[in-house]
Amino acid sequence: MCHSLADRHLSTQDITPKSVLVDNAWVNLIDTPGWDDTYRTDTDILNLIGDYLGRTFSVGQLLQGVILLQPVDGTRVYGTERRRNRLYERICGVDAYRNIVVATTIWSTVVDQAAADQRVQQRIESPEFWDSMVQGGARVMKHDNTQPSALTIVRAVLSQQARPLQLQTELVGNGYDLSTTSVGIQLTTDIKAMIFRDTSRITELEEELRRTAADNAAMRVRLEGDLNDLIGKLKRPEDDIERLKQRRVSFARICLSTY
Repeated sequence: MCHSLADRHLSTQDITPKSVLVDNAWVNLIDTPGWDDTYRTDTDILNLIGDYLGRTFSVGQLLQGVILLQPVDGTRVYGTERRRNRLYERICGVDAYRNIVVATTIWSTVVDQAAADQRVQQRIESPEFWDSMVQGGARVMKHDNTQPSALTIVRAVLSQQARPLQLQTELVGNGYDLSTTSVGIQLTTDIKAMIFRDTSRITELEEELRRTAADNAAMRVRLEGDLNDLIGKLKRPEDDIERLKQRRVSFARICLSTY
């Protein structure tokens, strides 16, 4: 079972399987890093997840399900959260939606319980968030950071038949080229949108700098600082797209090494 293809407050730095005893049976929980990691890009995270899913699928190992941990504290940026949900959907695929549990978390920090409940319901009903997954059979469950709550969620996942995720079947079908999978294409699209936005902002800053009077030193220093920061920021996403395209050989080697 894959535990949390979602963002976490405690950063997971690698794919970490852990065996736990549930109802007298051993269950493997596979913890993964989340999107928007402090130390690694989303491309790095997808490479890790893809490597693991491609390797295990090549030897016939299926996941029982996926648990997505979703904080309800209201501090998440709307656009960023929607982007993460799109990546989850592309990894799992419609056929595996019934194997998903969206586990809402961070309830202990919630001051306004009614507002948090409303945020959850809005996400359940919104096509921008969980509606598609819920309509496809995914369940939304509350995790209150207790062992009984965690066990209830795990049992819900174990009640489903194991099935391959969309990312796994796509990797097998396209020669392990991560960049041409649904999630790879989605991530590339997201990165290009970010590059376009930052490039447009660079053009705006350059124009603003040209219009700023020469004697307004403080304004020019601020604009030049913002401009240099954005120019430096652009190189990383461009490199991410190239690294995503280079994953095919790595996947092939992983699969060949399992036989």
